[in-house]
Amino acid sequence: MDDSITTTITHENANASADSAIESRSCTACPPSHTNAKASPSHLYAQQLNNTAALCIEIGHYSRAISSLQKALELNRNQNKEWKDRNQPVCRCYKCTLDACIYYSENTPSEATVNSFAAVPINSGNTETINDGIDNKRRKVCLPSPKKKADSAFWKPPSYTRRRQHQHQQRLSSQNPNVPGHENKENIGSRVPIHKNLPRTHKNEQKTEPPKQDHYQEEDDEDDGYSGGYIYRRPIRVICEGHAMGSTLYLIITFNLALANHLLTISSCYNGDAKGGSSSKKLVNRTLALYQLTYKWQLKLLCGGNRGGSASAAILPPSPSSQPPSPSSSSPQSCTAVTSIRFNMIIRNNLSQIHRLVGNHEKHKRCLQFLLSTVMVVTEYKSRTPMNRVISNHTKDPRSMELDGFLRNTTAIILQKGHCANAA
Repeated sequence: MDDSITTTITHENANASADSAIESRSCTACPPSHTNAKASPSHLYAQQLNNTAALCIEIGHYSRAISSLQKALELNRNQNKEWKDRNQPVCRCYKCTLDACIYYSENTPSEATVNSFAAVPINSGNTETINDGIDNKRRKVCLPSPKKKADSAFWKPPSYTRRRQHQHQQRLSSQNPNVPGHENKENIGSRVPIHKNLPRTHKNEQKTEPPKQDHYQEEDDEDDGYSGGYIYRRPIRVICEGHAMGSTLYLIITFNLALANHLLTISSCYNGDAKGGSSSKKLVNRTLALYQLTYKWQLKLLCGGNRGGSASAAILPPSPSSQPPSPSSSSPQSCTAVTSIRFNMIIRNNLSQIHRLVGNHEKHKRCLQFLLSTVMVVTEYKSRTPMNRVISNHTKDPRSMELDGFLRNTTAIILQKGHCANAA
């Protein structure tokens, strides 16, 4: 499995390097004075480590992602010190902003899916032939080894999770219990293989429950496995590798590191490996510290680049028609690059779920109240601003963001306020 993961990561890096090389040459958003703001070798290596760790997070290899992100964070810290000493320029193109990287990461899941499936060869010794019952084609599906956990390179797309596939399969079987082969194509990959060593039961004997497969023990993309709280699970990727991103890369790496620790904590508690132990508490404290560090660092950058106003005013995305900042700016990087209300909402949402996981109900409620107020501001902002505005020829306005998951977490506060208002 390690060889397949290495092949997947190598294939992903090769495609990402080729795409980034093309985008770096054709990046016309940079002003002429900042076209040569290229990254140093250490900065480029940190970007590549971040994108590799993002793939590891998507396929469930959180420990490997944490080690890569820790190395990238150390490289980026040393690079930031050199930038402060030498006052080196930073790329100011749109693709090097937080909003652009988040939008790119949220709208390119198919590329990672295709690369991961194309890079991993099918092992003929561990396959099972499945007949779909529709077009009579026999296909080979790679099955996980029974001795290992189901953390293979085949990661589930966020749009259609394994838990939903399992629920859909159960719904179909309950509606048509006596019709054999009545299945959909989407349920083929989620079919549990029938092993020969399972004991058979007679008609008069009570059927025993089959052993639970590891396929459905993986975390859902929308809840944490405890009470259905929404967690943002998408790692942030760097679009243009080779551009000097400055503090934006530090925010991305720190957030991805916090997310990897967050998902590792949930996975450990869900599987019962370290529940209640000291290692689980260390993971929770580390996750909280990383989320808080990322949040405070973003506010510090916003307040430093927007001395004339407040950070809450600067956190809303600027108009797409606004001109890029002048090169004679006093700060090494404009606050526009780290201005992202989406990023702020993501951190607040995940922080609230960590507080709920450890039982800090007061802090959990406080984070949700802040998140609810921010969602209301964003909703008002979207209603006053024309949607689907085009920033460039191929990029839509990132302000057309989805808020369903955040609204799901704040539903309890909304209902509580409505109940109190009716009682008054």
